[in-house]
Amino acid sequence: MVRPPRAATETPLSLTIVPVQTSQQWHDFHHLPFKIYADDPYWVAPLLLERKFHFQPRHNPYFQHARAAFFLA
Repeated sequence: MVRPPRAATETPLSLTIVPVQTSQQWHDFHHLPFKIYADDPYWVAPLLLERKFHFQPRHNPYFQHARAAFFLA
């Protein structure tokens, strides 16, 4: 979605970025695509269990050699 340019008198929007740490934040993180693509009739929702495993080091070999941080904005 392309947003039209702001008028010169508008104040910029603020954005808060928080690390995903609590179980509620993980829930929000995994459900965010459902909100983003809610109106897209061609979007195929992922399996939530698979997505949760994807971000767990014991289920994803990527984490044997790397670390990651996840954020919500």
